Amino acid sequence: MAQETTAAGSATPTVGAGESTGFFGSLRKERRSIWTTNLALLALNGALGLLLGFGPAALVALAVMVPASIIGVWLFSLQHRFEGASWSRHAEWDPVTAAMEGSSFLRLPPVLQWLTGSIGFHHVHHLAPRVPDHRLEECHLAHPAFAAVRVLTLKDGLRAFRYVLWDECAGRMVTFAEAGVRAPAAGPPVAAAPPTGGQRPTPTPPRALLGAAHVSGRVPR
Repeated sequence: MAQETTAAGSATPTVGAGESTGFFGSLRKERRSIWTTNLALLALNGALGLLLGFGPAALVALAVMVPASIIGVWLFSLQHRFEGASWSRHAEWDPVTAAMEGSSFLRLPPVLQWLTGSIGFHHVHHLAPRVPDHRLEECHLAHPAFAAVRVLTLKDGLRAFRYVLWDECAGRMVTFAEAGVRAPAAGPPVAAAPPTGGQRPTPTPPRALLGAAHVSGRVPR
């Protein structure tokens, strides 16, 4: 990962085409590690199935995997839905701004950071998706530009789930309650003749509820 100095003198992280491979070793070594892990998991679960029965073993595995998956998706999501997040449409989107302003640094206690695979360094992941999870913190500390990324504590993250809509007029994330306040007041209902077929037309939702943008980088998991 290199630094690019702008006209204002600030450093912006850039990723070269051939830098990511050297960052974590050979790609062949990484693939071998993944296949070894997969084969070990297959052998372990197969042994448990033969020993305890595949039905009970599957129930135990699902009881752990389903809640863990829900929590994992929630952790990914809240790091793009915090107060002050930047969203943009396709024509205005660029990967560096999306990573630095549309992703957060979720500061977790050391135990939770280890259990979640350093998921809190989400801004680094979106800027350089090929950096492995055990090097994300090192990368974050190595580049001064990452100090400007929005920091969320665990308490901030628990409150961030309220921000579910992008208000294009205000340029910020809002809650359902805030969107209801900003929506234009509805006038008295006007009776209209139903179209042919007896079905009434579906009303168009307010513009404030129609925000749509890509915040993620290239490889969201």
